[in-house]
Amino acid sequence: MRNFEFFYKRYLVAVVMVFILVLADAPSGAAGAESDAALRIKDAAVGDCQACHGKKMVSDTHISTKGLTLKDCQNCHSQDFTALMNSMPSSHAHQLSNVSCADCHGQADPPEAVGTDMCITCHSYEKIVELTKEYEEENPHNSPHYGPDGLDCDLCHYQHGKSELYCAQCHDFEYVTPSPVIAYTPTAKAPAAAAPGAPAAAGQDCSSCHAAPQFNENFSKSAHGVFSCALCHKNITDFAAHMKGEQKSEKVSCALCHKDVSEEYAGSYHETKQNMSCESCHTDIHPTEPAAGDGKIALINKCTTCHGKDPDFISKGHAASVMKGNQDAATCADCHGVHNTPVFEDTPEDVANVREFYTEKCISCHGDEGVAERNNLSVETVEEFKDTYHGKVLFLGYSQRVAGCSDCHTAHNILPADDPGSPVNQATLIETCGKCHESFHPRFVSFIAHPDEEDPEHYLALYITRIFMIWLLFGVFLFFWVHVILWWRKAYWEKSRLRKLGIKESSDLPECDATQYVKRFTMADRIMHVILILSFFGVVVSGFPLKYHETAWAQVIMNFLGGAQNAGLVHRISATVMWVLFLYTAWLSLRFLFPKKEGTSGWVKRLFGPDSLFPNLKDFQDIWGMFKWFVGKGDMPRFERWTYWEKFDFLAVFWGMFVIGLSGLILWFPEGSSYIMPGWLINVATIAHSEEAFLAAIFIFTVHFFNNHFVPNKFPLEMNIFTGSYTIDALKRERPLEYERIIAEGRLDEIRCDGPAIFTQLFAGFFGLFSLVLGIVLTVLIFWAVFFY
Repeated sequence: MRNFEFFYKRYLVAVVMVFILVLADAPSGAAGAESDAALRIKDAAVGDCQACHGKKMVSDTHISTKGLTLKDCQNCHSQDFTALMNSMPSSHAHQLSNVSCADCHGQADPPEAVGTDMCITCHSYEKIVELTKEYEEENPHNSPHYGPDGLDCDLCHYQHGKSELYCAQCHDFEYVTPSPVIAYTPTAKAPAAAAPGAPAAAGQDCSSCHAAPQFNENFSKSAHGVFSCALCHKNITDFAAHMKGEQKSEKVSCALCHKDVSEEYAGSYHETKQNMSCESCHTDIHPTEPAAGDGKIALINKCTTCHGKDPDFISKGHAASVMKGNQDAATCADCHGVHNTPVFEDTPEDVANVREFYTEKCISCHGDEGVAERNNLSVETVEEFKDTYHGKVLFLGYSQRVAGCSDCHTAHNILPADDPGSPVNQATLIETCGKCHESFHPRFVSFIAHPDEEDPEHYLALYITRIFMIWLLFGVFLFFWVHVILWWRKAYWEKSRLRKLGIKESSDLPECDATQYVKRFTMADRIMHVILILSFFGVVVSGFPLKYHETAWAQVIMNFLGGAQNAGLVHRISATVMWVLFLYTAWLSLRFLFPKKEGTSGWVKRLFGPDSLFPNLKDFQDIWGMFKWFVGKGDMPRFERWTYWEKFDFLAVFWGMFVIGLSGLILWFPEGSSYIMPGWLINVATIAHSEEAFLAAIFIFTVHFFNNHFVPNKFPLEMNIFTGSYTIDALKRERPLEYERIIAEGRLDEIRCDGPAIFTQLFAGFFGLFSLVLGIVLTVLIFWAVFFY
């Protein structure tokens, strides 16, 4: 019965294997490719486990087996090689010896059966007897059953299953049937000699001389304990000579296994500047004590053997937290790297690179929500820093201009602000801030480095400023954007209706008068406006990349300007020009109210008169009348020299220069400002400056552009601000009350002028359209940043 079961099992295994071979004939990737689908087995490359199994058979940390042979496996698995080979079918040993399925089974489909005559083409009877001679008394290969007329090899040696000793059915002795290509060394026998050309140590027991714990029990428990001595200690070909000290191993090369680490280390500070080898830090490859303890603590202890002789180095800050068991706290390696410690030279460029590099390291932990939550920290601290001038410039890539984390908190022994030893403690802030800032009042240090504008409990002034600016923006844009939409709808619908009826707009003036030009703006007005446009674009283009520093376009514009320093220069020059224009306008306003010419009316009458840009009662009536016209409830109001939206534009300059100009001066001269106000007002000025800049830019690029250029009856450009004149017909149509007043006063001939010259028209068209297009592009970029970042 036992023989029947034995042959039945063999038959079943053979049938299953033939079935697998037939299935494996299905098309797949190129021969030898590693894939999730099994390949045609006979085409499998050496070591390609996936070709048959259809999946990876080793752990993810194991190197790829494709292309590996038995000899390669033995490099790492020398200690457990016999057990490894005895646990796999003989077909695996053949395959790992570069003997393919087709070498034995042929190319036929289905595969040919393999008999002993095929086995002996590689494994001769004499060779097998010699290899198993240690079993003289019980050697199955030295018996009447073995030889050309004996039993088939596959009675014991299964190629696709675990081999077993067929002899044991009749004989009673212990013998493990190994894979047929291994020179099996039985347990408790003398070690076999090393194969010709192989390292002597591979076949010898090094512990016979190296018997200390660091070479045996301690080493076996270490990370390298699974490897043989010969894997690292190479070129020992004569064991006796090695024992006499006449032959030594080659210098150990860690790169044999740690190739990626070795390449990374080649450019590190320790290798290039200190000429340190792996053994300089990894002194415990053969540990004198069993490996134990926290890996982070061990790393700090290792680094501090060279660095940080000061005991405070590991008694405070992050290191102290690690020593107390905090696994979230940073070690030396978290900031400086393990094998890739960067090299920084003592140059201004690398000083900036150091600041940027280590600030990013700080953020990698302090910006992690999990780390922050476990350690009672706030990830908002990082975002709050990024929203300050320091953070914005640094993350735009110009860290040489501003402070990073370590400039204020120091690089080591980083302590909380309430610790007297902390550089950001209230008592030490003057010294800390003084490293970069000079000539400031002590109240300067009340500046908030990580401001939270949404926290009224701790930062009430910032909170109130932010809320006020938000409501200001909301109110202004709500009114004027609704105004724009309704005006466009009314004007466009009216123009389309007339076009549909075939009615062309015509003047009720004689043609000779209608086409005559009258002066609207003086040359000084026109030059001022061009300068204002250029300076306004200057502050927007140089300032908004800082406001929206996280966007890709901010980096492009900043690089175009030549960096943060040049952008700051452009911003301040443009702002200075705007200040000069504002002061000049204020002086002109005073001259208008208090003219030197005798016989003029009083300043109150002039303030509320038709030539004044100050609002009066009629402006509020015009606003109401305009909205009635929008919805078809009345006629369009009849305007004087200045409309209510033009007066708003003018007065907004005074509000804007008060807010944005004054806050800009504070930010420009923060140290000097501290002599007249506390440092936290710099934070208030930052909020006001930023939000007012947004209000000014978006208002000009949307509301002002529409009111003066994009309204349907003027689209695409109203040029009179550049040419200084427009037709009498335009005067009567757009400002009928002014026209009637001029006629009544008999001043029409006084303001008549020639039409604009060709050059003036070209300049007006080109410069005006360019400004409009640039404004629209900037508006798109700003809204892109608002809604998508």
